[in-house]
Amino acid sequence: TWGVYASYKAFEMLAQATRGAMAATGAADGPPLIERFPVADNATGIHLALAIMAALWQRQKTGEGQQVEATLHDTMLSMGRMWFSHHFAGKPYPRSGNRRSTAGDIYPCAGGGKFDYVYIMCLRNRPIRSDFLPRAEGD
Repeated sequence: TWGVYASYKAFEMLAQATRGAMAATGAADGPPLIERFPVADNATGIHLALAIMAALWQRQKTGEGQQVEATLHDTMLSMGRMWFSHHFAGKPYPRSGNRRSTAGDIYPCAGGGKFDYVYIMCLRNRPIRSDFLPRAEGD
């Protein structure tokens, strides 16, 4: 209801694009990608629910209420703190597809179908739990 973009319309993909989520998603040598899970829509609902709870708590404690609002754009700013820290440092967020700074990636698994994949990630200074790892085919 206020601010320079208050009269602008907003929807999921626009919030992702204008707040850097698309630029931070995808393979390093590929184009930006749309996050298909509605991050902005869902997270804005959560932000609004928390704001409502805080306003109710204030009313209970002081007798005064307050106006609350949540926007897709503000929510994506909060959700994108990692890529915005790079932006403010003057360098782009390094896109890495499924790979991160840890040893992890998506691997095909038994079945061979379109959605038969498993994500395995190993963290430094943590022992590998071989009882949790899938066995290689033929074992």
